[in-house]
Amino acid sequence: MFDGNLRTEVDRVTRPLGKSLARMGVTADTLTALGVAFSLVAGGLIVTGHLFLSVIAVAAAGVPDLLDGPVAKVTAATSKRGAFIDSFADRISDFIIFGSLGWFYLDRHNTAMTLVSFASYGMASFISYQRAKAELLGFNAKGGLMERAERVFLVIVGLAFSAVLSYVLIFILVASALTVVQRFLKIWGQASKQMDRPKRVRSRVYGSRRSRSRRDTLLGRSEKQMPRPYRSGVLARRSSEGVLKRFRETYKG
Repeated sequence: MFDGNLRTEVDRVTRPLGKSLARMGVTADTLTALGVAFSLVAGGLIVTGHLFLSVIAVAAAGVPDLLDGPVAKVTAATSKRGAFIDSFADRISDFIIFGSLGWFYLDRHNTAMTLVSFASYGMASFISYQRAKAELLGFNAKGGLMERAERVFLVIVGLAFSAVLSYVLIFILVASALTVVQRFLKIWGQASKQMDRPKRVRSRVYGSRRSRSRRDTLLGRSEKQMPRPYRSGVLARRSSEGVLKRFRETYKG
């Protein structure tokens, strides 16, 4: 939802900030590492039960994630390596936050919410994998009800109002599962359309230069050296050429 509706507006705000940070010598990799560091702080606060303070840390972890892209564009440092590091850091941050929530509930002997926390991370990983694999195959898998920006926002809301945290996590799990289905159907539709396109079959013309070269090469081989599909045709040609040669020699002159 965020990529489809708010990305352009957010980029308008973050682009000037990215330029300012680039002038200060801040790199995109530095911002990515800073985001992971804030996630570790947030995880520690969640595990120890300081949920309200963890709101600040989770929000702080999201800010570098918004700014590393604009900084990379301004400094012309966009690369496959940077994209990989950014995506991998996001997965680490997701694991820290949801793993810490699972630990928080486990300490309070709430098995159900422990499972919900880890299942939410599992669904988030499915969503990320679907997009990565789809883009590798040339398909578009962006969009869906629960992308990373929505997850982070809802986690902040749940941590700020701890009384509804359990309900927020259950909603994240259900919405993430629906997003997995949405993306699966989207990728399946694109892949099915690609399969339905008629394939161009290159016809083989016997008299073409390539086929003549192949034919002449085969004529110089023995029968055992020939591939099976070519044996009958080549042997027939040899036989006809032999008859023609004997006819010419017999009636020469």
